[in-house]
Amino acid sequence: MQILFLVDNESVLDRLQKIIMEISPGVAFNTPMPAENKIAGKLPLGSTPDLLFIDLNLDDGKCSMLFNRLKTLQNAGSINADPTTASTPEEKRTQQFQQRFISKLGGTIRSFNVKDIAYFYTENKLNYICSREGKRFPVDYNLDQLEQKLDPRDFFRINRQFIIGHHAIEEMKAHTRSRLIVKLSPPNKLDTTVSVERAHDFRKWLSE
Repeated sequence: MQILFLVDNESVLDRLQKIIMEISPGVAFNTPMPAENKIAGKLPLGSTPDLLFIDLNLDDGKCSMLFNRLKTLQNAGSINADPTTASTPEEKRTQQFQQRFISKLGGTIRSFNVKDIAYFYTENKLNYICSREGKRFPVDYNLDQLEQKLDPRDFFRINRQFIIGHHAIEEMKAHTRSRLIVKLSPPNKLDTTVSVERAHDFRKWLSE
């Protein structure tokens, strides 16, 4: 985040900068403008500030509200103190969902990147990860919980037993009542029919 000050009072400028540094350490300050430029109302060439201060009175109630709002945004992650580390829209979307899942079997613990998982499924009341290599591993989350943790652009729950990834679909066949049978890769012997209530959304998901 970069801040530009149009303030011709050095003591006010110093006080402003100290307050902001307490709220957001590492924030970048643009060189303050001289008084004659302030009157002209022009920004320095090439400047692209995220926030602009103009002749503020620090005793004014609105100024206090502005600092409180700045602090709230910083705590919420809406303001990045270092503009060089700002997340792209794709990175922000990725950060919303879980990227790794843990499997525990006996004394062995494995960590899986979501990109290496073909699908999740449940069998005999136990929940499993199926890797792209076709190996299955237990996972602590049930399918309802997994739905909340997975990116819906990449994974879809086709029925009560399966949440599958795009990359796990080998082929599909039409079935009765507008349903589809999905052939998975790696294969699975359980029912992989897309339920009636999910069929419309599933077709829409395939085209996104």
